[in-house]
Amino acid sequence: MLAAPPGGHTFTSRPINIGRILDSGYVAGLSGDHFGAIVVLSGLEEGEQVVAGDTFFLDAERRLQAAQGNPAEVMQ
Repeated sequence: MLAAPPGGHTFTSRPINIGRILDSGYVAGLSGDHFGAIVVLSGLEEGEQVVAGDTFFLDAERRLQAAQGNPAEVMQ
């Protein structure tokens, strides 16, 4: 998962622990949305921004920047 602190624009890769995956049909009916939800148990704080899809370009940019300053970061 890529996440950034509230108001931040620098996303970092970090592990998260997930719990229950809620049925998209049930949740969509409650929220008026077209998507389901996943309960995050740990790894994120309330208000943090996350990228859940189409992360290829963000991750590629992170790896390029890391390769310029810290080669160990590229392996994550």
